[in-house]
Amino acid sequence: MEEENYITTNGNNNNILNNIQNSTIIIKYNESQSKKNEKRNYIEQNDINPKAVLFNNYSPRNKEYYVERNIDNIFKNALNLNNLWIFGKSGVGKTAMIHRNLLNSNIKYCYCDLSPVDIYDSDIVLNEILSAIEDEFNLERNYNQKNVIKQISNLLCNLNSSKIIIAIDELSISNEEIYRKIANDLFNLVNYYNNQSEDDELTFIVSTIIDPLKLILNKSKASSFFQYICCNPWEDNIEDLYILISKHLQLNLDDSKKEIISACKNSPRILKNIFKNILLQNDNKKESISIAIQKTLNEIV
Repeated sequence: MEEENYITTNGNNNNILNNIQNSTIIIKYNESQSKKNEKRNYIEQNDINPKAVLFNNYSPRNKEYYVERNIDNIFKNALNLNNLWIFGKSGVGKTAMIHRNLLNSNIKYCYCDLSPVDIYDSDIVLNEILSAIEDEFNLERNYNQKNVIKQISNLLCNLNSSKIIIAIDELSISNEEIYRKIANDLFNLVNYYNNQSEDDELTFIVSTIIDPLKLILNKSKASSFFQYICCNPWEDNIEDLYILISKHLQLNLDDSKKEIISACKNSPRILKNIFKNILLQNDNKKESISIAIQKTLNEIV
């Protein structure tokens, strides 16, 4: 009996040891899985690129962070009908819309960026357009021809390309008289080119803050040369942009959503700057987000 008891007891001891070993294996496995999950979460968190999500200048890598609006469809349809004059307040996405839709169109285009140029005369704008065309298409102007409009038109007529777009962006002028002169010269350029060219494969796109129709005296003439598109309306899409940014930055800010959307005043630039300040604080508490919002609003005053 004692031997049987010994064997039984020894069997129980073996079972206990096996259970302990199995428990140890399970604990180690769970610890291992936990570390793997932590590592995976760390990697996923590091895969977030806030700079790409909160982009200023659009490029193909920003495709999934762009909110397409009805105005994008108007832009694409208008490209086949007329020259385009895009206008709207600073920060509503004029440049992003132009770049995004031109890249998607697969049409060859020349981009003339006037942001670094101090514009105090219409000839400055025309010469910048001329230089951009020379650089983009490896052409050289006729220096014997003194009229810049004719120089631009002659170069464009000699391109022999099926479809070309000339985009003139960041045309910022505060002086109304200079603005009218520039607008009139652009009308003359379009008109002269159309008279000289044997096709209608060239499209001009102009981007300004000021609504041109408020300053141009001959509105009938202006409408025959350009289709005018206002970029200001964001009322129907600003929440879509908020949701998209929150999703890609993996931020849950539901408690502050209304406050953020209200504070950005339907401006995508202000909304993105609010998110930047929230990321800088690295704190999702409601009071901290309110501080980030106020900081953003103070920066734009």
